[in-house]
Amino acid sequence: MNENNNIERRFFIKIRLNKDSKYESLAEVYYYRTDMTLEFYFRWKWYFDYRAALVRVQNPKAFIEYTCGSYEYILPADEYKNKVYNLLLAAKRYYPEIMSYCPSIVGRITAMNEISRAIKSHITIEPVMDFDLDRMVDAIKLCRPVQVNIGADTGNHDLPEPPKEKVLELITALSEFTKIKQKSNLKRLLK
Repeated sequence: MNENNNIERRFFIKIRLNKDSKYESLAEVYYYRTDMTLEFYFRWKWYFDYRAALVRVQNPKAFIEYTCGSYEYILPADEYKNKVYNLLLAAKRYYPEIMSYCPSIVGRITAMNEISRAIKSHITIEPVMDFDLDRMVDAIKLCRPVQVNIGADTGNHDLPEPPKEKVLELITALSEFTKIKQKSNLKRLLK
C-alpha cells in the first residue's frame, strides 16, 4: 500500500487567553480541539467563533489569540483499510450469480487507486447495474479517474439495471470531478 493513500486533511482550533500582554509565553489555553474532519470543522465553526467571542467579552483587557488551521493526518494502516473497506463494500452492488469470476469490488478499487497515482486512469462502467449512488460516487472518487465511460447491457442478459433517474444522478455527480462519456448503448436506459 502506498503510504500517501492514508493521508487526510484534519483541522484544529485553539483559543489562548493572555491577561498580561507582556508575557505571551504565560498565555493559557482556554479551548483546544484537534483531529477534526473538514465537515466537522465547518459544521461547528459557529461554535468555535462563539467561544472566542465569549472569552473576549469576559476578558476585555486580555489578549485573545484565536487560531485555526489544518495539518496532514496519517491514518494507521488498519484504520485506513477499514475506512476503504466500509466505504467500498457496497459501492456497486455485488451479484454473485453474475459476477462470480470478477475480483472483489474492494480489490478492484484499491488497485485503481494505486494505478491512478502512476498514470491517468479511465473507468468504464459497462454494463451499468443497479447501485447505491453515494457509495458508487465515493468509490469512483477514490480511483481518481480522468474519465468515466458509462454503458448499458448490450447482450440482453436481464441484468438488474438502474432506473433512468438514478443513471442521470450518477452522471451529474460524477461530472462534478471528472469527464463523463456516455456510450451509445446507454441511450436505451435514458429513454
